[in-house]
Amino acid sequence: MVFQFPFPLVYKQDQIQEIMGQCRYMARKYAKTNFILDDEKYFTLSNSNINGNNTYYASNANEAPDHVKYTFKSKYESKILLWMAISEYGVTRAFFMKNGLAINQEVYLKQCIKRRLMPFIAKYHFNDNYLFWPDKASAHYAKRVVAFYDANKLNYVLKKRNPTNVSQCRPIEDFWGTLSSLVYAKGW
Repeated sequence: MVFQFPFPLVYKQDQIQEIMGQCRYMARKYAKTNFILDDEKYFTLSNSNINGNNTYYASNANEAPDHVKYTFKSKYESKILLWMAISEYGVTRAFFMKNGLAINQEVYLKQCIKRRLMPFIAKYHFNDNYLFWPDKASAHYAKRVVAFYDANKLNYVLKKRNPTNVSQCRPIEDFWGTLSSLVYAKGW
């Protein structure tokens, strides 16, 4: 019997093979390790990402009131970034940031790693039986960030060993889905 990994059809065969190899490596090497997963999510300040249709529509534009036709709309909707890390022992303190397109290495290192992740590890993972598994965002593997990981002997997944786009293997992705449904329930 051949096992088929549940990858979407958007992957090429060589990508699937690479991801499966990385996942096998992690499963074998870290079978009895406590994982710490971090991720960030952007929440819009409206409910637009739920139904995507929060605007006014009229069959005849001439009949639409002026306050609807001429309402200013910014190009990019305001968002709030939420960063967290989770493990079987709990959740780090949350980091919130208003606006910004993406988290950069300075913010990630100072606010997420130094102020939140390191105290969490010191409190719950002091026995070194953990592996920090960031996603592959560029800020997570920036030179300064990796230098900090190494200087502080942080056990982390090397970028070359980190499987790409395997949300089905990262429970924090399920957490974001559940949290999003709660946040956007009843229109915020």
